[in-house]
Amino acid sequence: MRAHGPLMAAALRYAEAGSPPGIYSPTAMDTQGLFSALRRAMDSPAGGVFSAWALHVELTRRGVPPCLRPELTEDLLDREHGPGTFADSMRFVAWLADLLWLAHQRPDHYQKNPHRGMNPIKLPGPLTFAYATMGVFQIPGEAQYESPSLEGCKADSLTQNARHARIWWQWHSKVGNLWRQTHMNPGYAYAIRFELAPGETRELGRIVSGPPLKEREALRRKGHEALSVILAAARSMPDKAQAHSPETRSPEAVARRRFRLLSLHILAGRSSTITARYAQMAGMVGPDGKPLTRQAIMKQMRRIELLTGLPKDLKPGKC
Repeated sequence: MRAHGPLMAAALRYAEAGSPPGIYSPTAMDTQGLFSALRRAMDSPAGGVFSAWALHVELTRRGVPPCLRPELTEDLLDREHGPGTFADSMRFVAWLADLLWLAHQRPDHYQKNPHRGMNPIKLPGPLTFAYATMGVFQIPGEAQYESPSLEGCKADSLTQNARHARIWWQWHSKVGNLWRQTHMNPGYAYAIRFELAPGETRELGRIVSGPPLKEREALRRKGHEALSVILAAARSMPDKAQAHSPETRSPEAVARRRFRLLSLHILAGRSSTITARYAQMAGMVGPDGKPLTRQAIMKQMRRIELLTGLPKDLKPGKC
């Protein structure tokens, strides 16, 4: 089987060596730990690409959408785009994480024009850690991974586990081929290709279109300005909540929390219910140490809405 993409090339080398799957225990990490590990992988050319993919797989299994995961840094995005470079490989992994999320969350999404007879946003089989990583990693408790025969062997002569594994290999081959052909395309072009409405791209990280794309661009271009406005307000009205430590009551800490909450609110399509869910995933808590409620978020958003000088396209809007 021809290797398409950096993940498949690495997995084929691993399979040819006949090595058993490495034991990986992402379940030992909380979500914030997975975020930290993903940031480190994004800055680690030696082995970081496959580690990043493994972390994306686990975050998908936990129901954490790509829009909440650490973003590729501007430094990485500005690097060479040529195939085979570390920067291009990391862009590929972020793009692939979007496909996996869509396949996992929208199993009934219909696409008229499949790629090489395959719908890239449809799960090829059960989402286990070993299948998704092509046998490179396996987590404790999963059924033992069976390395499939990749060429020539009829499917009905394979065990069910080996059939599932081979189908996942084929999925990786075809999506890798699709990336190789289209890797210079902007994210919204894939939304068109996969026939996704703008609202269906809101939870994604790279394949974003329509209003969600404009909101992300506004956060990138005007986020610093919005943070400055929020900081000025925090300095004029200090936080007196006794549940916060002196460090977390500082105007700078208060402003960072409020701007983070505003960013999550915008990513959530300005829904306070979804913002509360996102805030819990992001590890944000109230002064009492408990998850933020919808009512607490609405109160904060109303306070931010009234600030003078906040960019209009970053206003919280009605909660």
